[in-house]
Parts: sequence; C-alpha cells; structure tokens
Amino acid sequence: MRTKRQSEHTHKAKRKGSASASSPKLTMRERKFIAGLAAGKTQKQAAIDAGYSQKSADCLAYQTLQKATVQTAFQKILEKQGITDEKLGEVLAEGLDATKVIACNVIAPNAEGMKDANSMTKDFIDVPDFIARHKFLDTALKLKRHYPAEQVEVDTTIEDISAKAAQYEREAMELLKGEQ
Repeated sequence: MRTKRQSEHTHKAKRKGSASASSPKLTMRERKFIAGLAAGKTQKQAAIDAGYSQKSADCLAYQTLQKATVQTAFQKILEKQGITDEKLGEVLAEGLDATKVIACNVIAPNAEGMKDANSMTKDFIDVPDFIARHKFLDTALKLKRHYPAEQVEVDTTIEDISAKAAQYEREAMELLKGEQ
C-alpha cells in the first residue's frame, strides 16, 4: 500500500519527466549550432562556429543533428518562421517543374509568317531548367531520406572511363577488320 507522500512524489516525477520531454534541454553548443543552421550556414560551418573542432566538425554536425532534442528544437524554429512541411512541399513541387527563359533566333526559310524570305527574328521561349530541377530533386531525396546512410567512394575517374571506352572501341574495330 502506498502512502500519500509516495503518491505525491511519483506524481511530481511524472510531471517533471513530461515537462522535460516537451521542452528539451540543449547544450550551449547545440543552441549555437541550431542558430547557425537557421542562419543558412552549412552544417560544418555551423558546427565550427558553435565551438566544435574543425577536424571533427562534419562528424559532430551529423551526430548532433541525429539527436531528437536538436531535431525538435530545429523544427520549432522552422515552424516559427513559417516554414512548415506544407510550405516545403509546395516549394519543392514548384522547383521540380522549374523552367527558364532563353533567347533564340527563329529562321524561316520559306518566310512563313515573316516579312521577307529567309528572315530571322529573335524570340524568347520557356525551356526546362534541368540544373534547378536536379537541385530540387536532390533536396527532396535528402528530406525523404532516400540516400544511403553511408556514401560509397568510387576510385574511377572520367579519364579511366574514357581510356577504357577507347580501348573497347579499338578492340571492336580490330574485330570488324578481322571479319572482312
């Protein structure tokens, strides 16, 4: 059987536990790190400015961002600034359909719709902006965590691939000569 005092102690402990869950405790470095990210700094630079060593800034930035308390605090800052999940979704959707305007010369050899035969005029057209679309796609994939946790290092260079392709081409030409 529990005494009244034991019950009150248990009740206070439960309240204290729930209070700390709703208002996470962050270290000064974590707060500075989050402020740096919110200011638009890279993860590495935000970690360095928060006081982490330059040598371990990348690793520590990643580890800090994995903490639930840091993620919660960062989400609260974003939402306070009006950057909700819905807003991010809208911006990503727009970015995935990005276009750009380019100038082009239109040549009409048969003077179709132009004053003189073989006329040329300048026009502006919308075309897909593949560079911007790639950046938005990369961001969306990162947010959805569709990238592997570990990156794989590739030792092959473009020069290696080009040399191998040239070698295959020479071998194919020799095979063709042999068949004739």
